[in-house]
Amino acid sequence: MQIFGGQQRASVRALREPWRQLGATVPRTEDVLDSAQRKGQTPPRAGTDETRTFFHDAGSQACAKQLIKAAEAVQDGLPRWADPVPLPPSLRPTPGVIEVWVAPSANPSQNAAR
Repeated sequence: MQIFGGQQRASVRALREPWRQLGATVPRTEDVLDSAQRKGQTPPRAGTDETRTFFHDAGSQACAKQLIKAAEAVQDGLPRWADPVPLPPSLRPTPGVIEVWVAPSANPSQNAAR
């Protein structure tokens, strides 16, 4: 799961248990703004105000839909969830992995790392 600022960490933490109950393995959350800063790179741009879920194949698509449904039940201040979409060809797929990119807050000051 990728977030755009440390303030989102508590909100996405609330998703871990519901997703685990579905059988998902939930790895650590990456703050892409912090990662880019530490590497001296330009931070990625979200490109949308919706949380995006990317899948690799038809089986993963069904799982992605279940993850979104569980997340929407929790929600806890996260941006709206878009329908799941195939992983862009520019990203290297890992079978069985679903990418979740939580959109940054509409208020940029809330995206600052804590």
